[in-house]
Amino acid sequence: MTATPQYAAPPIRTAHLLARVPTRRRGYRNHRAFADPAVTRDLARHGYHVTDQILDAEQVAALLDVCTRWEALQPPAGDSRFRTSYAPVHTQSALAARAELLDLLVPGLRPLVHDDTTRISPAAIQYKPAGPDSGLRSHQDASLVDERSAVGVVAWVALTDMTAADGALLVLPGSHRYGAWARVSTTTDDFEHLRPAIERHSRVLPVRAGQVILFDNALIHGSLVNRGAGPRIAVSAIITPDGMRVTIPVAVGDGVPTHATLRGSDPHRPLDEPSPPVSEWEDLGTIALRPLTFGPRGLDAACRLHARLYPGAPGHPMGPGDATG
Repeated sequence: MTATPQYAAPPIRTAHLLARVPTRRRGYRNHRAFADPAVTRDLARHGYHVTDQILDAEQVAALLDVCTRWEALQPPAGDSRFRTSYAPVHTQSALAARAELLDLLVPGLRPLVHDDTTRISPAAIQYKPAGPDSGLRSHQDASLVDERSAVGVVAWVALTDMTAADGALLVLPGSHRYGAWARVSTTTDDFEHLRPAIERHSRVLPVRAGQVILFDNALIHGSLVNRGAGPRIAVSAIITPDGMRVTIPVAVGDGVPTHATLRGSDPHRPLDEPSPPVSEWEDLGTIALRPLTFGPRGLDAACRLHARLYPGAPGHPMGPGDATG
């Protein structure tokens, strides 16, 4: 199926970037998702919220068991790179892990949301071994919903205690406003020229096992190198408006993508059915992707403006020994 692009795609220039900082993020007003108003306020303001402990020790232990059994089934790795159970073509081990996450994770997260307006879908295991290759450079995830009217939120659940030394998450406050456009997920070098500005303004989020970091799907984020003694383990889920189709743009062509095929899921598919690979989702047509034309100075100015308008973002700055790799 080929269709007219569903999103306009003018370049994101510095002036456009600065104009986005004081602008209310679309979608939060339309979607009564979270039971605690402070969660919605932090998501709208900073792009993320760190909860108190949501899962108890028994729930954490059960989820850790799923993760360690999944990891034991993976091919031996020759390095310490971050590993995830999410893949374009799901393996049997990933599908089995997803089924168990459905039973364990979704009920554990239910107290955070309004049941009648929200859908929680288990996403992936996030497994970070200790080692010099384990950092994850700052990136954005693929857009999950039409962000002109709705918001997709990631629930990232810590299953081990983690500080900066253990490879904690790194987030750029306010960047969910800069990046609210149709996106393909990439951890390559599309933000390489912006890394100094990103890391200067990012916040490290230490958490304990059982805490949840909720972040807007458009937020620029990454994670630090795990310099600890053991693996850093987390699981994630996605939170979207109930009955809304989840859509993922898949890049077309090689190099820096300019267009993507928009793939959409069945919003009424039961969560307990096996999740088909994204390549088998419905083809909704071709969309244009917005190029970034601003540089480090433009991003630096936007981050400084955000900090003035919305002080108090959770977390702390990167330390001298912290690195994303």
